[in-house]
Amino acid sequence: MTDYILNQEQENSLWRTATIVFDTSALLNLYEFSEKSRDDIFNFIASKLKNKIWLPYNVQYEYIKNREKPINSAIKSYEDLIINYKSMYENFVQIKNRTKSGEKHPTINPEIISGLEKEMGVFKENFDKEIKSKISILNGSKENDDIYNFIIKNFSFGKPYSHSKIIEIIKEGEFRYANFLPPGYMDQKDKLGFQKYADLIIWKQIIEYSNDEKKPIILIMDDLKEDWWVLDKKRKPIMPRPELVEEIRESGNAEFWMYTISDFLKKFPELIEETTIQEVQNVTDNRDELYKGKILLTAHRSREEPFRIKRLQNVANFLELIIDIDNLFELNDYKGMLTATWKKNPTDFEKSSVELGWEHENEPSGNVSHETAGNIYNRFG
Repeated sequence: MTDYILNQEQENSLWRTATIVFDTSALLNLYEFSEKSRDDIFNFIASKLKNKIWLPYNVQYEYIKNREKPINSAIKSYEDLIINYKSMYENFVQIKNRTKSGEKHPTINPEIISGLEKEMGVFKENFDKEIKSKISILNGSKENDDIYNFIIKNFSFGKPYSHSKIIEIIKEGEFRYANFLPPGYMDQKDKLGFQKYADLIIWKQIIEYSNDEKKPIILIMDDLKEDWWVLDKKRKPIMPRPELVEEIRESGNAEFWMYTISDFLKKFPELIEETTIQEVQNVTDNRDELYKGKILLTAHRSREEPFRIKRLQNVANFLELIIDIDNLFELNDYKGMLTATWKKNPTDFEKSSVELGWEHENEPSGNVSHETAGNIYNRFG
């Protein structure tokens, strides 16, 4: 590779010789795909890549610890449909009550209302049956999880680090994070204790494996954070951070590259169904809801507390109307501790605008803190 850009010949060589590593994010995102697409992906991996895939111990650990979260999230999405139906039926009842008098407007032929009521009754019966079936299948998948079973059967795994080794990495991480050296520094605000250094521990395990096995590495990662990727202005991944490529080269003279799972599958159009590739791309595109324009929106426990993301979106919408948002990198809500991260020092007007946006969400301006990331975010952009 020259200047950290991968040409076609280098990419082909990398695919022939590299070990493929999946990050936790890519594994957990498999739960968002249909059973048909998952089977297509699994068949491809089992037939073509089975002996080429290795997982760092901490990826395996994080996956097992968190694998029920996307299942529970899917269950909640079906439960939300029940709430949506209830709201729809309540609106129908209001229409029925407002139109039942034949003496004043609005008046509607009662046969229309009664006909719709019967149809809604049939719809509700079928709807409830379908929802219960889907939830039952999802609950059953916790005990008989086809994704978990496939990973355990077809992937190889690294060994855990000792406690002393983890402490050593954390000490290094404190220096790296203070200087915005990738990977992992984006987790400083959102995670507690050792979890702040989870990405760095995984990175060290990848480097160690590459050195021991004398193998280049391809990392499949769906976590689109600035401490792993160089992103374009629309926050789409361009390439891995050059510091990562350089670090693994210096450590063991091996090459390193990264793909999202969507881009990974696109490399094999002759082996993966077009419908699978399209579905994976659609799921990936839908995750962009955590970005508002160029602003990254992050919230602790956002899956369990979606109101936090909604508030962040409201603040971002407000800011787009009154300031140039190019300088604003991230809005974060950590249990009501609110942080705006700027690419360079914000003006007083920029800071007060963010604080005013939060006041509209009933948060005191005193709860808002401001951080400056310097030029690290656009050094390679």
